[in-house]
Amino acid sequence: MLIIGRWYDPLTAGEQWRAGIDPKKAASDYVRMQERHYKEMPEILYWEGHNEPSFGAPQDVEARDGMRWYAGFEAERVRILADMGLRAVVGNFSTGYPEVENDNRLWEEFLPALEAAHEHKGFLGLHEYSGPFMWSGWGLSTQGPRMANVTRLILTMIQAGSPCVTERCTARFSHHERWVVCRL
Repeated sequence: MLIIGRWYDPLTAGEQWRAGIDPKKAASDYVRMQERHYKEMPEILYWEGHNEPSFGAPQDVEARDGMRWYAGFEAERVRILADMGLRAVVGNFSTGYPEVENDNRLWEEFLPALEAAHEHKGFLGLHEYSGPFMWSGWGLSTQGPRMANVTRLILTMIQAGSPCVTERCTARFSHHERWVVCRL
């Protein structure tokens, strides 16, 4: 069984980025704030970072700058966790973000984090929800094709098989939710 840990912290990636903190220092500070939880739960090997960061649309230069910063943060977090004998789940993006159908520039900015995760046997984390089935759509797209497009894009970008975890893969039926970890 694969258990992925995330300890909630109110500090967001956007706050760290807007404060002008160097991504490597921000990653070091973040891991130091979380380290106690890693030690309290040694059975958990994989750890998420910030929850559902968003920097804006790919057409926005500032959004691409934010994603570039986040990639540096995540790549450094991956390396720090690896030095501790742990592995990282990078990204942890919300449903539909970053977009993949029309503009891949945010994914291209995030490439250093994906490469670091691949090098250190980490995962890409995507939070994808839909209902009543995973193939039910949102907006003009659907989850099934989105996941295939994201996977195809990443495989193309890093020229290798990158594991991808959809940590919150939820089909919603009224008040019932089923949480599943999927490996793509």
